[in-house]
Amino acid sequence: MEKLKKKIELLEEIPRYKLDEIAENNDIKKSLNIRELRKKIAEILPNKKIEEIYEDYMDAGNATIHLFKFKKSNLEGLKEEGNLNKLLKENEIEEFFKNRRVIDLTSSPQIVLIEYKNKEKSKIRVVLEFKGFQIRTRRADTRDILVYNPLITIKTIIHLDALVEIRTRKRDHAKNVLNIIANIFNNDMYEEIKFSEEDLENIIKWAKTFRNTIIKPLSGNISSLRMTAKQGSDLRNIDLYNKRDEFIGPNIKTGIYLQFEYGTKNRKIGFQINSNQGKLFFKSMVGEEEINFVLSKIKEIKGI
Repeated sequence: MEKLKKKIELLEEIPRYKLDEIAENNDIKKSLNIRELRKKIAEILPNKKIEEIYEDYMDAGNATIHLFKFKKSNLEGLKEEGNLNKLLKENEIEEFFKNRRVIDLTSSPQIVLIEYKNKEKSKIRVVLEFKGFQIRTRRADTRDILVYNPLITIKTIIHLDALVEIRTRKRDHAKNVLNIIANIFNNDMYEEIKFSEEDLENIIKWAKTFRNTIIKPLSGNISSLRMTAKQGSDLRNIDLYNKRDEFIGPNIKTGIYLQFEYGTKNRKIGFQINSNQGKLFFKSMVGEEEINFVLSKIKEIKGI
């Protein structure tokens, strides 16, 4: 009973469309309500399979992804497990290969797992953990004060064609982890990926090919300006109004927000691009399939 409860708790993190997909593949009625559906899936699927599905959405989900580029030549040969093992031994971290370790955490990110991300061995996944800043809060039931350090988990996906994803909210965390990973993989001369106006236009053209596309530019300086004249006066005669373009400054795109439906099941994807930081923020719940779909286009546009 306890095992079933834990499986259901994991499935609570999985979006409905994915549960429906699992149900379809396992001859489970999709018409069940969400609680019954989770329970039925938990009864049928083994714990290991549910853990895999859960990990997929914990790596992805409402993800923020910071994009960088390594030197491709330094990643050559790492599809071969022996070469990857050799590299890890040189850095004295071979014990973390395919083996998630529980370690004493500090305030600095530490590796807890290294593994191939996919069967093709074209991606390497590195998981790091550290203690976040101390939090003080109160329990709702007892009103007791709780003091604890939250667990911060950061996933890095190294594509062996040179793209690097670091999945975490904060930019300083991403840069800190990038330096650790770059040192291990001999890529100290990494590049920060940025999106030019032309890149954004190409992404917009691509997005327009899908159903129900929404495009919102994220502009520089300020998003809007409201000005009101005194009663009985004409705003057009006010000096500041006549200098409004100078005050607002050039309308430079700092990024875009895109939302569209794709695929035969019209699955919705919504994400924001920060052009200066090369950052993607997925505002809809997504899995690896959706992230890879977007990244494959970004690779094409950036020539990776």
